[in-house]
Amino acid sequence: MFSRYRKLNEKDSIKYIKEKMDVFGEDENLISREIGDGNINYVYKISSKDSKFSVIVKQADKILRSSGRELDTDRIRIEAEAMMHQGRCKEGMVPKIYLYDEIMHAIIMEDLSEYEIMRKSLLENNIYKNFAENISSFIVDTSLATTDLVIDPMDKKKMMKNFISPEICEISERLVFTEPYFDIDDNTYEKENEQFIRENLYKNSKLHLEVGKLKNEFMTNAQALIHGDLHTGSIFVKGDKIKVIDSEFSFFGPIGYDLGNIVANLFFIKIRNYLLKDNSREFDRWLTGTVESTVDLFKEKFLDYLVVNTKDKILKSPDFHQWYLNKVMEYTSGAAGLEVIRRVIGSAKVEDFEGLEDKDIKSSAERIAVKFAVELILRRSSIKKGLDYIKVFERVIEEEI
Repeated sequence: MFSRYRKLNEKDSIKYIKEKMDVFGEDENLISREIGDGNINYVYKISSKDSKFSVIVKQADKILRSSGRELDTDRIRIEAEAMMHQGRCKEGMVPKIYLYDEIMHAIIMEDLSEYEIMRKSLLENNIYKNFAENISSFIVDTSLATTDLVIDPMDKKKMMKNFISPEICEISERLVFTEPYFDIDDNTYEKENEQFIRENLYKNSKLHLEVGKLKNEFMTNAQALIHGDLHTGSIFVKGDKIKVIDSEFSFFGPIGYDLGNIVANLFFIKIRNYLLKDNSREFDRWLTGTVESTVDLFKEKFLDYLVVNTKDKILKSPDFHQWYLNKVMEYTSGAAGLEVIRRVIGSAKVEDFEGLEDKDIKSSAERIAVKFAVELILRRSSIKKGLDYIKVFERVIEEEI
């Protein structure tokens, strides 16, 4: 029945599971519910009324829901292969994949209903004490394993071929590195910030130069296999555990891009809470500490990993490792700034700001975020440790008061 591609619906997804897997009994009473809210995929939760066991089916469609534009379904293969790689490097930090179906462009994977989406949980001031430890290990172990320092260069080049997705990369290149810096209809922000945005983003030639450098590196530095869209909305959390999802933007790019995106998304909730005066002291201490620890633990683990795993003799030098790390950290700061700007005025907003009902508060949030982001981009060579991000943020806050 599913020997040729067809778009699934709730009814078909049950038939599909029964045909493709034996995780459910033949007579089990199954229900399916579409749970995805994305633009480019369909996600179904299929569960048994009898055993309570459930799985997720994620299918890539050929057509974008919002625009009707075609998009290569090979992205679901890239996601599956990226998750398999991540699972080998950091077992338990991604959902288990039960099946990848090349014909139906679908993945059947572990259901994470017992976990919470981190972004939503942070909005409730929930604390995850192990997050910095977990996410720093995830980025270090999954990325460095695919660098020329660790993997045989021939094997790396062969691997790179499997993660080439021009259409997916073009989306990032356009939405992250280009559109936020020009006056286009898709850019939206509070009306009272119009002149501010024009001066700080659209007409800022110094910023445009530095964003151009960052874009060039994003497009040309095939450093490692990265997640490509790592943020608090693509991480599920439960207690001291994380599960990273949505790896369809994975490709060989700069390692600092992933770490920068994480740092940026932690600051969205920090800015929100500051303006709402919603600062539980315990949560704010944890959040500040998590920003610092995520960066600093990453650096520590990064060097430790290279000491043990670097293969090439000429690349084993501690001085080279430090130089290599310094370049990653410089890109991290730039990537964090890029992520903040594109989420503030671009088409892919974040709930942290969109949920602000008071227009004055939202306007302030936009200005603080953009000022912070511009500093991260322009001064990225001097931002080397976690505390540096906090200091930049505090300086911006002082100027805004």
